[in-house]
Amino acid sequence: MIKFRAWNKDANTMHYTYNMHNGRGFGTLLFNFEPEMYSDNFEIMQYTGLKDENGKEIFEGDIVEVGAQFPKKENVFFEKGVFRTETNALAVFNENCLIIGNIHQGQ
Repeated sequence: MIKFRAWNKDANTMHYTYNMHNGRGFGTLLFNFEPEMYSDNFEIMQYTGLKDENGKEIFEGDIVEVGAQFPKKENVFFEKGVFRTETNALAVFNENCLIIGNIHQGQ
């Protein structure tokens, strides 16, 4: 399932949602966001399909800690068809990372 969240820039709140299809395979995406959420006041972020070491879903905009011996804090983003951090594709960490915050709400 493809999931999204939206950061409300005015209220400083995060809203979570998901997609659905029309029952015929690929189809119209229907979100449970309010219509006003499709404005410049909201930033939409997608679920990466991966979870951290505690089983928490990782979204674009999350800050993860990677590396056991010398942990680094890195932002999660989407670039050239891959969810990644500054140093590597996110899938490389294979759940060996920990969400410590997000770019909007801090750490």
